[in-house]
Amino acid sequence: MKLTTTLIFFLTFLFQSSFCQTKLIFADNNFTFKLITDSTYDNEQKEYSCFVKKIIIVSKKSNQLIQTITPPENGFFCESSSIILKIQDVNFDGKNDFLLRQFPSGSPNVPYYFWVYNGKTNKFYRDSSLEEITSPRFDSARKEILSFWRGSASDHGWSTYKYINGKITLVEEVETFTDSNDRRKIITITKKRIKGKMKLVDKEVEIDKSIKDEKEE
Repeated sequence: MKLTTTLIFFLTFLFQSSFCQTKLIFADNNFTFKLITDSTYDNEQKEYSCFVKKIIIVSKKSNQLIQTITPPENGFFCESSSIILKIQDVNFDGKNDFLLRQFPSGSPNVPYYFWVYNGKTNKFYRDSSLEEITSPRFDSARKEILSFWRGSASDHGWSTYKYINGKITLVEEVETFTDSNDRRKIITITKKRIKGKMKLVDKEVEIDKSIKDEKEE
């Protein structure tokens, strides 16, 4: 399978009997991914909530059905269906895999389900070990997956993952947070995997001069 730098993406809505019974179509040079979606109506919110029922994968070369996947529980804002699936080489083997957004999220921590392509079987298999990686960004040159996350308004950071012996592994983490004992202090710690264990390698403390010292008040 040849990895292309530009993925072909197109989206088609085929409205049927209910609000969100649609067929969403995504594609790269090798496969077409047809997402069969449906919706439920929330009486309290007075709006529809959409979800993916099935993912039908068809070979673009032969136009033959390759696989039908019933995904785990999921949901998305009906008006934002174009961002629910990503076609991406997640394990840097030169072959495209795909991600399905799990649920809508108002925070930066966007969760996904991952399916990885197996060239021997010509099928995609779910890899739950990747699902702890929220809002992933893929660096193909360095063969790293970056994950930005936010724990609270004052706690956020980056996590870097690499494949080691075929397993996705956390190799570096940078976290910035406010000192619970002195809100003027902004602390940034860096941890790296050394000899198989995550170890603290750096700690920086900055003083936010815009915040008054509580002892002086």
